[in-house]
Amino acid sequence: MNLEEIRKEFLKDYEIVMRKAGYVVKDQQKTRKHSRNKEFDFTYDYYSKYKNYWICNVSSSGKNDISDKHLVYYYNKTGLVALTYDRVKDILHYHTAHFFNRYNERMKLGLIKPYDIMRHYFDRTNNIMYHHLGEIDAGIHKIFGVAPNGMVLGTHHIRLKFLKFNTFLTEDLLLGDQHERKDFLIKSLDKYLSGADKTDELKMEKIIPQLKDLQLKNPKPDKLEDDFFLLKKKTGSP
Repeated sequence: MNLEEIRKEFLKDYEIVMRKAGYVVKDQQKTRKHSRNKEFDFTYDYYSKYKNYWICNVSSSGKNDISDKHLVYYYNKTGLVALTYDRVKDILHYHTAHFFNRYNERMKLGLIKPYDIMRHYFDRTNNIMYHHLGEIDAGIHKIFGVAPNGMVLGTHHIRLKFLKFNTFLTEDLLLGDQHERKDFLIKSLDKYLSGADKTDELKMEKIIPQLKDLQLKNPKPDKLEDDFFLLKKKTGSP
């Protein structure tokens, strides 16, 4: 499945997820109808019509403002990966298994289950503000983004409106002045893209039992030609 097909399939599911979120917001407001406290922050799991697993959150400060965020996740050959969506910029954000491994390691979480690591990240992250570091190929740029607890590094496919988050750095790793930090970020991303920083991903198959029963394609990292909706083949609980 190429990136255009991934986007089409994602957005088909996303419309249903958004409608579901609207119903959940109404339920949350209804339960607080006679309460002075109108605030809510509610996260729930959702199994969609197209047999995909989502984590969703709706929240409100109690006025007319409603915020929502959604993440779909699945297992590919490297482990648990996830996609989120920036509606304003119409860009998909793809989080690799390596990204979540580094997040767990560098945040010193000590979590074992990939789902718990992903959930920790989801609960604490909203929009990612990102900047270009340099062009890899025509229309493909290295990027770094600012997250609540550190920085994300990856690539931006401009024409396809697709961000791939490869790895995560905590702020304590970003020492020196602005130019030194930028140079460090570029070198860190180059190290990953060259394949020198992927040892954790290669170990993932050994620790995720669900992968043994899946018939997977051999994905090409930059084209992401893996089975996007792998959870149509039931993998069990996360």
